[in-house]
Amino acid sequence: MRRRDFVAAGLASAASGAQNAAAQRRPNILFVFADQLRAQSVGCYGNEEVKTPHIDRLASEGVLFRNTVANTPVCCPARAVMLTGKYAHKNGIVANDLRLRESEVTIAEILAGAGYRTGFIGKWHLDGGQRLPGFVPPGPRRQGFQFWAANLCSHRHFDTQYFRDTSEPIPIKKFEAEAWTDIAIDYLRQSRGDSRPFFLTVAMGPPHDPYGAPEEYMRMYDPAKQTMPFTQGEMERILGGLRSVSRQPPADAGAGAFATIQWTSYRGRRETGSGPDNGRKAIFVHAEDWHASLLSAAAVRG
Repeated sequence: MRRRDFVAAGLASAASGAQNAAAQRRPNILFVFADQLRAQSVGCYGNEEVKTPHIDRLASEGVLFRNTVANTPVCCPARAVMLTGKYAHKNGIVANDLRLRESEVTIAEILAGAGYRTGFIGKWHLDGGQRLPGFVPPGPRRQGFQFWAANLCSHRHFDTQYFRDTSEPIPIKKFEAEAWTDIAIDYLRQSRGDSRPFFLTVAMGPPHDPYGAPEEYMRMYDPAKQTMPFTQGEMERILGGLRSVSRQPPADAGAGAFATIQWTSYRGRRETGSGPDNGRKAIFVHAEDWHASLLSAAAVRG
């Protein structure tokens, strides 16, 4: 079995709690990924220090990949790989701060053409040039995303801004990941009244350095006992909020009454010689596989 077939089969199985419903309507897709979140910093991958019950529950109810490779583990290239399904040397984004060509065909464009509503929230980092102020005008440079609430790239996690369809900045005066979550939850709630399925990408800036989180999460851990810095407490609460809203069916139980939720990061995980999977045969999943696999789960040809 090819690895993409394996990923697609897993996603389809996880998405369809009712297989008959899956055959009649396409799933909503919520694609969430964090910036520089190591798998070793999440409970479902064996970290006993960190508290991530929502992420762990998602892993237990879906498919957990233990051999997933971020084959270009740098910000812009990784994002371009996931959007286009192409290696970096093919899509042209081989380093940070380059612009993804408008001629590239992204998963958002394909799904939009198939009748999906497409939305992007968070850190974009695909338009090249100066990172600030961070506005990307509506049109081809948004690569097929119809709804866009984002900034190009900012690591000021507690005092930043984002844009919608004008160059007027909208300030964020809270932990930015909480703001992205608020916008995403509004999007999900508004989607209940729309018969079309949605493809929503939520791209969190944290836990990219500078490291930190709201005080309530910092108090959950004793720095003297930590073996590595992390802000997963906040990331995990965010996933819990998004998950609870996205799993609520619309009032008319129409199209997209169930959802495929994908949580990932562009930092890869590699099993070491002492790891639990050492010596086992395994299918490796590459970052570019998500493009084809999510299209397959949505029954859309790319």
